[in-house]
Amino acid sequence: MLGLRPLASAIPLLLVVGCGGGESVPPPVTPTPAAPTSTAAPPAAKAADPTCKEALSHSHPKAEEICKPACGAGDGEICFALADHLANQDTPDAKKVEGYLDEACNHKHDESCWRIFQLLESDDAPRAIAALERACHEEPTTDVSKRSCRALGAKRAESGKVEDLKASIPLFERACKAGDMASCSDKRRTERTIEEKTAPTPEEGKILSKAGSSLKIKLAAKTAVTAGTDVKVERHFEAKPGQKSPLGALGSIFGSFQGWVGVAKAKVAKVDGDVVTLTITAEESVINVNGKKVNHFTPNARVRVLAKKAPD
Repeated sequence: MLGLRPLASAIPLLLVVGCGGGESVPPPVTPTPAAPTSTAAPPAAKAADPTCKEALSHSHPKAEEICKPACGAGDGEICFALADHLANQDTPDAKKVEGYLDEACNHKHDESCWRIFQLLESDDAPRAIAALERACHEEPTTDVSKRSCRALGAKRAESGKVEDLKASIPLFERACKAGDMASCSDKRRTERTIEEKTAPTPEEGKILSKAGSSLKIKLAAKTAVTAGTDVKVERHFEAKPGQKSPLGALGSIFGSFQGWVGVAKAKVAKVDGDVVTLTITAEESVINVNGKKVNHFTPNARVRVLAKKAPD
C-alpha cells in the first residue's frame, strides 16, 4: 500500500513544473553610477596685447612687433620711440636703431635726423651731413632744426675754402632769421673771414710813365700777378696843414695825415719781372683844382697795385 508523501515535499515540485513552461526572466540590470559633476572654473580668456604706446612705456617684449606697423605707416614719433626702445636693450642692435632713426628722419622727425648726425659724424660724414640737410628746413621753427642749420653751416665752412665759406652763409642766415643768435654770430665771423681771404694783395712801387691809358709801374719786388688780371691802383698821399690842395685843406682842418686813395681800375697788359704795364679801364678820385684836373699819375709817384687773390 502506497503511502502519501507529505504535502510539504510536493510544493517545490509543483513550483518547478509550473515555471518551466514560460520564458526565462533576465537577471536584474545594475544601474551605472552617474559621472561626478566637475567644479573646475572655465579657462581664462587670452589677454589682449597692449597698445603701441603702452608697450613702449612698459618696455614690453613685443613692443617692436606691435609698433612696427605704425612706424611703417609714417608715424615718425613712433619710429623714434622704437629706436630709443631698442637702444636701451641689454644687447642693442645698432643697425636696427639706426634704421628706425633713418625712417623717422624720412618722416620729418628732426630729432631723429640730429641723432643720426651724432651717430655717424665720425664714421660716415656724407650720411651725417645728409641727415642735417633733412632737418634744416627753409624756415626752421624748432630748436633742433635751427641747430641743424647751424651745424650744417659749420660743416660747409670746415674746409676754410672761400667757396665753402660762401656756401655756409645762407645756412647761418636761415637759422639767424629764425632767432638763433649763435648762428648770427657765426654768419658775421664767416663774412669777415671771407673778406680777409679775398682782400687784394697790395704790391708797392713807383710810376715810371703814363701814355694814354697805358700805365707802367716798377714794383719793389717781382710780382705774382699775371697778364689779364684785374687790379686796382692806389696812390699814397700825405697832407700837411697849409697845403692848398683839397687833401691839404683837409689837413689844415684835421692836422697832418696820410694814407692811400684809389686812383684807377686797370687790367694787367704785360709783366716783365718787377715792371708791370697796366691798361687803365676807369679813373677814380678825380679832383679838380681851380678848374684843372689833378694828375695822379706823375712819374715817381708812390703807388700800389692791388690784385684779387686767386681762389683757394
